[in-house]
Amino acid sequence: MIIKEQAASGRQDWELPFHPRLKAGEKSAIRWAAVEDYDRVLDMDCSGGALLISLKDSLRIRACGMTRERGEADEIMEIIDDSDIIMASPRDIPFRTGSFDEVFVTRNVGENMSEQGVSEAARVLRPGGQLIISCGLFPRLAAFLRGDAGQEPDRHTLMRRLQEHDFKHISFRRSGLRGVITAWKKEIIEN
Repeated sequence: MIIKEQAASGRQDWELPFHPRLKAGEKSAIRWAAVEDYDRVLDMDCSGGALLISLKDSLRIRACGMTRERGEADEIMEIIDDSDIIMASPRDIPFRTGSFDEVFVTRNVGENMSEQGVSEAARVLRPGGQLIISCGLFPRLAAFLRGDAGQEPDRHTLMRRLQEHDFKHISFRRSGLRGVITAWKKEIIEN
């Protein structure tokens, strides 16, 4: 007999792995992304791993993530055991050229989407791959309210930067107090 505190697998609720909740920016990014089964997905700052966990729960993807903390990487790998979670900087992504179908940036947009960060994201995307960026609608106001210098560029600056790196079909969609920029890496030969 399974009692209320037990899951169907017979394990107690407190024994089941904890799945972090998606933040608003991650929900928006997933909503507007074109991710399909068997895609290779990179989350450039997978703090907590919620975005990758959500995608793996609904699709059969190859999940890869980057983080700045060793302990965080270990925690995420315990939840998503068949993923590659590494410690790395967005300015030097240690994956081969053309490794991913989608690259997500939902945190630390200012650092992750610097000139070097955009260049690295473009390098690891396959031709025709998609870059998905969740950004605030009012980055300067948010920085002022937080009391920091505000390194996050506005959406117009990000979109210009993407054009300079040969992305095409760049679009912006509002989602609450956040927005999502989607951009496609130019294919080698376009029809």
